[in-house]
Amino acid sequence: MIKIIFILLTLLFTSGIFAEVDKYETNVPDVYIKNFQCTNENVTFNLVNKTDKYVLNVYLNIFDGTGDPIDKLENKYAESIAPQSGKSMWIPASCKKIKKFGFSVRTN
Repeated sequence: MIKIIFILLTLLFTSGIFAEVDKYETNVPDVYIKNFQCTNENVTFNLVNKTDKYVLNVYLNIFDGTGDPIDKLENKYAESIAPQSGKSMWIPASCKKIKKFGFSVRTN
């Protein structure tokens, strides 16, 4: 019985961990990135804005192997993202160049 409880608890906790793997935080709490994909020369993702502010710009920050910033790419083609909403977005980027990355946003 103890083994069954242990297995169920393990499955419960690990399923929650795996559910958050495809979520990337930004510099603003409650604004995050989901469903990140790098295909050919584009980065695609969904931006989720759970704040009461508009997201005006989205940036893909690229870092080298030691964590130093080497590039900052902006989504120049998107409209602002309304509060309590989300949007599918893309940024032109060479996937070969991206080893470590992060996202930042600018809000109003």
